[in-house]
Amino acid sequence: FDSHQMHTVTAAGDRILPATDTPGALAAECHRFTERIVADHYDADRQRRFIAGLVDLDGRAAAAHRRLFIELEANEQDAVLAAVESDAFAARPEAADSFWRDLKNLTLNGNYTSRVGIEQELRTNRYPGRFDGCAPIAGAAQ
Repeated sequence: FDSHQMHTVTAAGDRILPATDTPGALAAECHRFTERIVADHYDADRQRRFIAGLVDLDGRAAAAHRRLFIELEANEQDAVLAAVESDAFAARPEAADSFWRDLKNLTLNGNYTSRVGIEQELRTNRYPGRFDGCAPIAGAAQ
């Protein structure tokens, strides 16, 4: 992503998963996760669709508020994202191939696979305990 695209992904992610009593997308650096997945794992068509979606966020923000998406207040960003979501589901409710679904899924996956998402929100230990593959099972016949 270029700088503006990265800021747009960051702002959108922060509205999708804002910090509450637990860290949100910003603390989990979901924007970096999103950038890596889009760059390394999406084919060229899907990358273009994602970038076009970011451009669309600015277009919608400009049409409604005469500012870029990253310049909007939180409630204005929420309204733009709600419109994007509504249009994505109205166009193809059964389809998984849309900018909105990619953005939302990458934000959630980035959070729940990050250190802060795992440790501070899910409150789990990232590392499994000891494994005794040959340990006897209690009560089993020998």
